[in-house]
Amino acid sequence: MKNFLEEFIDIERSNVDPQYNLDEPESCDLCGKSFSDQEFFIDGEVKGTSQIPLPNGLSMGQWAYMCPECFKNRGIAI
Repeated sequence: MKNFLEEFIDIERSNVDPQYNLDEPESCDLCGKSFSDQEFFIDGEVKGTSQIPLPNGLSMGQWAYMCPECFKNRGIAI
């Protein structure tokens, strides 16, 4: 069964512009679930958090390391 997060994977882009996470998060910032049993973890924006204004006039909410379930329920951006 395909994981819903696989639709966000862009292999061609990752080969041209690799991104690295230098932190070693151990658990979800939202629910505390360990990442050791997860295929993916997400560093993403969380719905409903206070917005920070950006120089381009847009805004962005707070980000967290999330397990797939929390991202599915509360995430809005990667």
